[in-house]
Amino acid sequence: MVFADEICAAICGDIGPANKIGEASIHVHEELMPRAPDPCKRDQNGFRELIHDRSIDADVLFFVFPHSSFGDELTRDNIELKIKERAFARFNELKGIS
Repeated sequence: MVFADEICAAICGDIGPANKIGEASIHVHEELMPRAPDPCKRDQNGFRELIHDRSIDADVLFFVFPHSSFGDELTRDNIELKIKERAFARFNELKGIS
């Protein structure tokens, strides 16, 4: 996702535990805080309780890279780094940078 001068990487369309939301839209809002409104609140265990109808109105570009599944290699410790590495590498390929 590209907005103004910021680039954010996130997982889109993942399948995970029923008590967690893994969609990119939540992560993207968190990355853009405080300019983007907080789309949810968390309970005392850190789970999201309520999703609000919030968005950035215009000028947001989304790039989705098909066939970029991680399989079983993602862990809590490496997820941020792995997602950013793969997303930014693919984005740079689009720009002609290797």
